Parts: sequence; structure tokens; C-alpha cells
Amino acid sequence: NVLVGFVGMQLTGATAGIPKKAFAISGASQVSAKACTSLALANGLSFPVATLAKSGKMAPVMLGQLILGGASYTLREYL
Repeated sequence: NVLVGFVGMQLTGATAGIPKKAFAISGASQVSAKACTSLALANGLSFPVATLAKSGKMAPVMLGQLILGGASYTLREYL
């Protein structure tokens, strides 16, 4: 993905106003999460436990949106 994005940016030029630092932080976070998951699986953590832990990451995000962002969710979105 990085290579395709880089080639596209070289061919068409950088888009003004895109927060590159925020994208870099987000990308590094996703790569780190994948590396940590792979290491945990290699060290004996079962796949169902790893999947459950990754699924649980959404709860704090939703809670933050409720408190800080004023979002509202339906019961279906919680489940």
C-alpha cells in the first residue's frame, strides 16, 4: 500500500492540505498492531483470544466518542 501510494503521489503530485503526519501515525499504529498480534500468536496465544482482544479495541473508541464527541449509537451498533 505504501509503495502504491508513493508511486501515485510521484505521478500526480501531492494533494495540498492532507495531514501527512496524522496518516503516518495511523499507519505506524496499524503496522505495530499487526506485528504485536503476530508476535503474540508466535508465542502461544490462541487465535480466538487474539481476535477477541482485537475486537475489544472498539469499546474504548465508542466510549470516547460518546463522552468527547457527543455521538449516539443504536443498540445494534453496540452489539
